[in-house]
Amino acid sequence: MNINKQETDKFKDKVEELIRKYSLKEGPVSLEEFLMDLYKYAVEQSKDYVPTREELASTHQTGVNKKQLDFNMMMLSIISISWAISMRKVKSEEGQCWRHTTNCDETRELHRDLYNQWIDVVEEGLQALRSDPPLPPPTAIP
Repeated sequence: MNINKQETDKFKDKVEELIRKYSLKEGPVSLEEFLMDLYKYAVEQSKDYVPTREELASTHQTGVNKKQLDFNMMMLSIISISWAISMRKVKSEEGQCWRHTTNCDETRELHRDLYNQWIDVVEEGLQALRSDPPLPPPTAIP
């Protein structure tokens, strides 16, 4: 998988497009439809990152392809994290709040603190995953 800044920006833009599409008049986002479309987008994107191993299908009755739920959920997570952290960065830079649309020093600090906390959560998650990798295959005993 090779996810770079350009890809995460693309993910953020797609999420924002869906938010606009499913925003209710004078209200929140229609979550059910939004999440269904976001998942469909994640499935579409996961096909570019799934290492196909169809050669194992005939000999082992297994294969990894774009229909795998785990790959699609991984892409959904990457897309969601890309959007959420990127939006928090924008709010950190602009200082957004309900009273001031921009240039609010207090909310700049609040959003920056949240941004850093979210980065820490992602890093903690990665550390937890790295601390418990899959076991190596058993070695053959002669």
